[in-house]
Amino acid sequence: MLWAHGQLYTFYEHLLEQLELRKIRIEWVEAAMLDPDEIEYSKSTGRYMYDKFIEDAKSSVRVVVDEEEFMIVTAHFLKGVKR
Repeated sequence: MLWAHGQLYTFYEHLLEQLELRKIRIEWVEAAMLDPDEIEYSKSTGRYMYDKFIEDAKSSVRVVVDEEEFMIVTAHFLKGVKR
């Protein structure tokens, strides 16, 4: 679980497995949620995407969130976004 925006967010059942597989740290998910560089809304899925450039990873991480359920669905690196 993660506290952000005055809400307690739970994790989708496979999120932790995905983070481990993709080598994404939970701290990076938290950073994207608390201080995103960009927030997008997907009309097709109804989910929000929080993007954050992570210096340690030299890439941006995207955190996909179901705001109605206060659930973090998944996270992945954005391809082609490097500094």
